[in-house]
Amino acid sequence: MSVGWRVRRFREEIYLVPKLGGAAAPSDGAPLDPVSASFRVADWFADVTARNTLIEIVDHLDTYVRTHTPSAATSWLVTRVSDALRERRLEAYVLPPSITSGSGGGGGEKKGTGDEAPPPPPPVAEEKLTWFEVAVADAWGEPVEGIALELSWQGTKGKVTTGSDGKARIDDVPGSSGLPGSVRFANSKAVRASVRPRYGKKEQPGKPPDVENPKMVTLRDEMSVTSIRSEAPVTLVLLKTLTWVRLFGMHFDTSKCFLRETAMRGIRRVVEVYKAIPDGEVLVVGHTDTSGADAYNLDLSVERAAAVMAFLKDDVAAWEAWFGADKPAEKRWGTREVRSMISALPCEQTVAGFQTWSNESRKTSLAVDGDAGPKTRKALIEAYMALDGTTLPDAIGAEIHGCGEYFPLTDAGDDHGKDSTVAADNRRVELFCFDDKIHPPVPGEKATKGEPQYDQWKRQVTDNIDVSAAGTEDVGKIWMELWDKTGQAPRAGVAYQISGDGAYSGATDGSGRLLHEKVPQGDYRITVAGLTEDSAALVLPTADDEPQIRFLL
Repeated sequence: MSVGWRVRRFREEIYLVPKLGGAAAPSDGAPLDPVSASFRVADWFADVTARNTLIEIVDHLDTYVRTHTPSAATSWLVTRVSDALRERRLEAYVLPPSITSGSGGGGGEKKGTGDEAPPPPPPVAEEKLTWFEVAVADAWGEPVEGIALELSWQGTKGKVTTGSDGKARIDDVPGSSGLPGSVRFANSKAVRASVRPRYGKKEQPGKPPDVENPKMVTLRDEMSVTSIRSEAPVTLVLLKTLTWVRLFGMHFDTSKCFLRETAMRGIRRVVEVYKAIPDGEVLVVGHTDTSGADAYNLDLSVERAAAVMAFLKDDVAAWEAWFGADKPAEKRWGTREVRSMISALPCEQTVAGFQTWSNESRKTSLAVDGDAGPKTRKALIEAYMALDGTTLPDAIGAEIHGCGEYFPLTDAGDDHGKDSTVAADNRRVELFCFDDKIHPPVPGEKATKGEPQYDQWKRQVTDNIDVSAAGTEDVGKIWMELWDKTGQAPRAGVAYQISGDGAYSGATDGSGRLLHEKVPQGDYRITVAGLTEDSAALVLPTADDEPQIRFLL
C-alpha cells in the first residue's frame, strides 16, 4: 500500500509519510527534525476538518492492532502521531510553494493519484508571532555570556545561549503578547562553577542591580525554574548564596551557653545548606540582651557562639568543660542541662533510664546507678550531639564572633544605654552560611561597638530562616500552574508530590493550580505525573509572587 498525507496549516504544507507501507518521500520536500516535528502536530491538526486525516493516519499506524475507535479524543490521536514522529515510524516533510499551491484547505487531505489540477487553496489568515527574551547578569548587573538556557512554552522547548550582552532571544513564536512560558538553566551546576569566581572576595550588593525586570536566582547546583511571558524581557540575576539562620528567643537560659533542644530545627537547616555547598564556611555569631554590663555580655555572646560551634562539630570535650567547678556558678552546667539533654533522647526520662538505653543502643558500659557523673555526662553529650542531621561536615570551615549587646534586633526596648532590659529575642545566635570564604573576614572573636562587618554580612544575605524557641520559622508558599502542551487548557486533577523540608502531595484544582502556604523557606523538588523524564524533578523556590508555569508533555 502506498500512502501519504498532506496537511495544510498557516503558511506551510506538510507531507506525512509512513515508514511502513511503501510510501515514498517527496522528491523536493525538506525533511523536518523528528523531535521538532512531534511538537508541531497539535498546530497542524488544530482545525476540526483535519480530524478525519488524524484518524486515517492512526488507522494506518495501527493496521494490526486496533487501539482506538472513531470516538477517540483528538488529543489522544495527536499524541499517537507525535509519538510516531519521534520514533521515526512517520516522517514529515515541508513542501515547497510549487507543490503547496495545489494543496487542500485548513485540514489534511490524502494525496490523489490523478493528473487533474487541484482547486486553489482558500486564503490563510496571517499567523500571529511573538518572542521571548531572557538576560543573565551577575549581582552587580554585568552581563554573563555563554549561559545555556532552556525556554518552554505551550509544550515546545527551545535552547538558546546568552551572547556578549548577556541576552538570549527566541523569535517567531506562534502566539500573541503575554504568552506564558518558563526558563531554566540547562546545566545549573556548570553555571555555578563558571560564575562563582566572579564574586571572589568582593562584597555582594544588598539590593538588585539596575537591570530590566530583575528576577533573583541564587547559585546552586540545582536552580529554580522561572516563569516568563512573551514580549516581557526578564533578567536572571545570579546571586552567591548566603543563608542566614537565626536562633532567637529562649534557646539559652540567662547567663548560660547551653544549647536547648528547641534550636535543633535551625541546626538541621544549617547542615542541610552545607550538603549543597561542601566547600563553604560558616560564621556563628552570638548576641545577648542588655541585662548585664557590656564586657560581661560580650564574653557571654562568645561563649554561646562557641557552644553552638562545638555542637555542630561534635566537640564533646568543649561541652564537658562547662560542668567544671572552675566555671562561675551562674554559668556552670548541672542538673538542668542533664535533664534537658535526656528529654531529647528516646529513653526513659531519668538518668538511670538514659544509662540503660545508652548501654543497649550505643554499646556503652555505664553503671546504672542514676548518678550523672563524668562518664555518664560524656556519654550523654555524645548522644545529644549525635541527634540526626545536626553534625556539620568536617570539610566546612567555621569561625565564631561575639557581638554582645551591640546589635539588638530592634533599638526600641533594648537601649544600649540601659543595662537592665531583658529581651528574649535578643538572646540569640545567628549562623551565616557562606557559599565560599567568609567576607568580609571576621575581625576577631569579640566585636567592637559600631563595627561595620556585621552589617556587611547582613547585606549579602539571600535566604533568611528564623527559628524561635516556640518552633516557628519564616514561611513562604509553593504556587504552580500546570497546562496542557498547547497552553490552551489548564490540567486539572494531575497528581504531584513535593519533597524538601517537609512533604506535600495532592492534585491540581480545576484551574490547574496547586498551592501550599506556610511552607518553611527553602528549595523544594516537585515531581508531576506527565512530565518528561528530564523535567521530572523541578526545583521550586518558596514565596514566589506569581505561580510557576509548567506545560505537561
